[in-house]
Order: sequence, then C-alpha cells, then structure tokens
Amino acid sequence: MFFKKILAIRNSLSFPSEIIEGTRIIFSSSFFDHDRLVQLLIGGGIAVTITYLSHVLNAYRDGLLVNMNYNVMIFSVCNVILIVILEGWIFFIEGARSSQRSVELDNQVMELQFEMLKKQIDSHLL
Repeated sequence: MFFKKILAIRNSLSFPSEIIEGTRIIFSSSFFDHDRLVQLLIGGGIAVTITYLSHVLNAYRDGLLVNMNYNVMIFSVCNVILIVILEGWIFFIEGARSSQRSVELDNQVMELQFEMLKKQIDSHLL
C-alpha cells in the first residue's frame, strides 16, 4: 500500500521520464532535477524548524547556527538516501514489469509465426 502511494506520487510528478527500448528502461533525467531539489529544500526547512524549536525550548551549548548546520546536513543526507532507496525500488519494479511484458510479446510473436506457418502448410496441402 505504501509503495503504491509512492508510485502514484512519483508518476504524478512525471519524473524520471521513461523511454522503453525493447526490455531496457532508460531514465533520461539527472539525479538532481527540479523535484529532488524541492524535496531537499523542504527537508532542510523542516530541519531548520525543528532545530529552532528545540533551541527555544532548551538552548544549545554550541550555539544555534552550528547545530542548525549539522541538523540540516544530516536531514539532507537522510533525505537523499531515502530518495535513492525508493528510486531503486521503483526501478526494480518497473524492470520486472518490463521483463514480463517482453516475455509476453515474445510469446505473441511465436504464436503468430506458428499461425503463419500453419496457413502456409494448409495452402500447400489443398
């Protein structure tokens, strides 16, 4: 259920654009495109907000800016790792679908070739 929602969100954002050539899927977008930059900025904003609220409740010894920089970096790295994991999972699912579709198309081609051969043989026997 969770991954279906992720796929639906990903498909609505229309990245990466897919070009299917045979059984291979080629991703034409770069890793840091507009959508991922927005995700990183949102993650950084959340990290800044949480750090500031934490500082208001109990002041940091090292200072707010030092801790804010660390927290934004940690949050951004975690966000990138999560993006990589989800994109890898989506790539795996789409690769499996593509392979399955390729096998189905190969079977259809073999059936059509068989039907053509049967018709050729039938015409010679008549």
